[in-house]
Amino acid sequence: MGASKALDRILSYLLATSSFKIEGIFGSKENKLLSYTDSDHAGDMPMTTFSHTGVVIQLNNVPIKWKSTKQTKTSRSSAEAEVYALDCGVGESLHINNKLIEMNNNTIWPINIYVDNKQADFFFSKNITTTSKMRTTFNLKDARIRELRDDKKVKVGYVKADVNPSDLLTKIHSN
Repeated sequence: MGASKALDRILSYLLATSSFKIEGIFGSKENKLLSYTDSDHAGDMPMTTFSHTGVVIQLNNVPIKWKSTKQTKTSRSSAEAEVYALDCGVGESLHINNKLIEMNNNTIWPINIYVDNKQADFFFSKNITTTSKMRTTFNLKDARIRELRDDKKVKVGYVKADVNPSDLLTKIHSN
């Protein structure tokens, strides 16, 4: 491709995406982390039975980290796949929060993590996994998240799938 065509493509792209923007609150006295997690349940079958995890982390409403990865275990349900994704999001969020603390930035606790699976949100919010039908799908990952929730380090909440930015990292989207 010649330099002229390459320049035309770049200018065309910039024109087509001129309304795209990153918004946020800058210069705030306290930093607020928001995390979004999502998974697909065995989304690339029949090749594998593994689900995918998507994580988007925002600092003061600005996306600062995103991740899309294949899970290492087969999940028996979409709620279990969400637990794996949630655990990944918790780990990434805590890592970033610790880095902010090392840089002497004030952070707001708890870290809010949003999932678009009502079952996963319900079980973590109500602490009823020991008596639910879902108890067999939860393991050490959910115990860790519940401990962080009980220590008021993490708060899990529900967000609709169509406004969950991590959804873009787990599903196949067509034009």
